[in-house]
Amino acid sequence: MIATCIEWTPSMSVGHLLIDDQHKAIMKLSSETFKFIHSHDNTYSNAIRDHLLDLLILFDTHFETEEKLLREVRFPDVGKQTKEHREFKEKVSSMYVNFVEGEADPISLISYMVEWLNKDIAEEAVCFQSFFSRSWVSPKFTDTLLSPDSVFR
Repeated sequence: MIATCIEWTPSMSVGHLLIDDQHKAIMKLSSETFKFIHSHDNTYSNAIRDHLLDLLILFDTHFETEEKLLREVRFPDVGKQTKEHREFKEKVSSMYVNFVEGEADPISLISYMVEWLNKDIAEEAVCFQSFFSRSWVSPKFTDTLLSPDSVFR
C-alpha cells in the first residue's frame, strides 16, 4: 500500500511544542510534495527533485533538534533514537540518489518517508509524552534552534 498524506491530530503530540511543530511542518511538506509529484505524472523533474531535497533538509533539521533536546533532558533511549534517525537518513539518501539517477520513481521515496514518519510519530507520542511532562527544558535550548517555518525562508 502506498502512503499518501498524513494529517496532524492531537493524539500525535509528543508533549513538546517545538517537536510537534516540526512534525506538523514535515507532514505538511510531505503532503505538498506527494501532490506535486502526482500533478507531474510521477516523472523526474528538477522541481520534484527540489521538493524532495527540501523535505530531506527538513527531516535532517528536525532530527538534529530532537536529538539535542533528548540529550538535554537525558532521555534514556536517545542512542536508539539517534540510530533510527541515522538509518532513515541513509536509506532515504540512497533512494534519493537512485531517483536523481533515474533508477527509482519519486513516489516510492515519498511513500517510504510518509510511512516511516507515521510510525515514528506514533512511537514517539507514546515514549516522549510522559517523559517531557516530567522534564524541564531550559529556555536557552528552544531559543537556539530553528523553528520549522524558518528552514525555508
